[in-house]
Amino acid sequence: MNKRISLKTRVLLLNSLIRSRLTYACQTWCLTVKQRNSPDASYNRMLRMMIRNGFTRKENSWAYVLSNEDLYKVCGTESISVFVYRQQQRYIARLVASL
Repeated sequence: MNKRISLKTRVLLLNSLIRSRLTYACQTWCLTVKQRNSPDASYNRMLRMMIRNGFTRKENSWAYVLSNEDLYKVCGTESISVFVYRQQQRYIARLVASL
């Protein structure tokens, strides 16, 4: 969370240390939408802590100034649900190729 370290380096550390734990063995997950939102919310919270004014809200609203999509663009990453979907697709392709 140290702001003196570049954002790119902090995101790389977050992805290698935290995202790998959040998505351990995700290739075999069968999640509902509600279950999929929980890791996404945790990951978004960590990303918002890493950038300046990440938790700033719009005036007279509960919405954040930066939407989640804007947050991913600023940090140069993707949501956990997209990452899990891509991992599952790769796993299925590997299984089909081995047959």
